[in-house]
Amino acid sequence: ENGPCLVNDDGLSTTPNPYSWTEAAHVLFLDQPANVGYSYGEGNDINEDMIAEDAYYFLQSFFQSDAGEAYKHLPLFLTGESWAGHYLPAIAQRIWEGNQNLDPADSTEDLLHLPLSGMAIGNGMIDPEEQMKWYAEMAYNNTHDINIIDEKGYKAM
Repeated sequence: ENGPCLVNDDGLSTTPNPYSWTEAAHVLFLDQPANVGYSYGEGNDINEDMIAEDAYYFLQSFFQSDAGEAYKHLPLFLTGESWAGHYLPAIAQRIWEGNQNLDPADSTEDLLHLPLSGMAIGNGMIDPEEQMKWYAEMAYNNTHDINIIDEKGYKAM
């Protein structure tokens, strides 16, 4: 969907994805929190505030690194899906707070102003208890008359 490569039918090689987000933007994937997806670490983040703190200092380090220096003045957009509905607002808030607390007159400050320009969440898991109770209805009895499950599956849900 959004990666720079497509896996070929042989399962061993790849080809460039002409529809990748990387064709139109600079993309940095950050798997949050540690120990989800392909990430690893201590796994000691237990809430959105801890995850936001880690992401904030990761971005600070990245934009001050040799690899990230070229991007530190470009607009920063945070995007994610699903559980990012919890994490991204917290990360955006932490970046905003960090920017507000910077003293432009202090040349000894080690932190950068992060150029947060926007945030987008696709299919965000904001309130699981509320959202999950509507899955069956959306999958079977929706306003588009598209049934992605049969009646038996609907009743089972």
